[in-house]
Amino acid sequence: MKKIIVMIFLMIVAVLLLISGVIQYTTMQAAAAMNVFDRSVQDAMRNGCAYSTDPHIFSSRVERLRSLISTQIHADHVNAALGILEHDAAEKADDVIAFFKRYRESEYPVEALIQAYYYSADYLQWLEENNLQHSLSMSRRYQKEDLPNYAYYLDVISTFTSDCGYFLTDDEWITPFPFPFTITADYMDSAYLDGQAHYGIDLSQGYGAEAYAVTSGKVIDASDTCAGNGGYLGNTCGGKKGNYVVIETDSKPAIYITYMHLQRVAVKKGQTVTAGELIGYQGNSGNSTGSHLHLELRLKNGIWSGNDGVLNPHFYIDFYERSEEKNE
Repeated sequence: MKKIIVMIFLMIVAVLLLISGVIQYTTMQAAAAMNVFDRSVQDAMRNGCAYSTDPHIFSSRVERLRSLISTQIHADHVNAALGILEHDAAEKADDVIAFFKRYRESEYPVEALIQAYYYSADYLQWLEENNLQHSLSMSRRYQKEDLPNYAYYLDVISTFTSDCGYFLTDDEWITPFPFPFTITADYMDSAYLDGQAHYGIDLSQGYGAEAYAVTSGKVIDASDTCAGNGGYLGNTCGGKKGNYVVIETDSKPAIYITYMHLQRVAVKKGQTVTAGELIGYQGNSGNSTGSHLHLELRLKNGIWSGNDGVLNPHFYIDFYERSEEKNE
């Protein structure tokens, strides 16, 4: 009788494990298939992956080090250090403590520090030198062949919160068009307008294509007064920008993102947007010789000529993952 009871119990456990595995697989597949341009998905992204300073969330192997580590590094960094030790049992506590001790009084985001532990402190220096802020996109730009895991900080955070691997970070930047699209003139393209510097990047998915916010921010300027398909060289409508939108990012320092030559604008001044929200439609307005979207990033607002405060959009957005390059 006891053997029968044990067998029934084991069968029930096996069935429950099978059901759990199916549910987990289905959830992972659904997450992987998420549409980043869906507003409800954006809300899930913001809420689904967050660093926590809560105590007693790791295994006993790691938690027993909490009191030791807490006396040596900043309180906000304790779970980062413990998370690294939880993620990789081969890491040495002394090495992790020594790293975070260096940044006890720093103002670096904890996610940046976790990624820098994996890369080295050179990552933080690279961010500073290029006026960049840590994000999944920035980490992907920096990654090297011998250090390929640009999502290391997400792996660490995943040890004590939801699986961050299926979510974008709040400051993740996306392309203004879903793939595929064409780069018609690249940043600093010397062939642009008889050798003049090109301080943005020109993209095309076809006249009237929906253009989306590449990151979150506030619309601080929007103009929709030009003919959507009336562009020509020398056209001064909209200050040569044609129909345009300027978004100020939530980051510090703020970055000003301008979408130029739109057919029409889909947002209003003062509106708050998140990555993936509709901004407008690709057009041919203002000083434009053909339908395209000119995307320009600067550290200063109201400047659309010269290199004052100009930023390389490739540092923020991966335009080449699946896009068609202009020379193909």
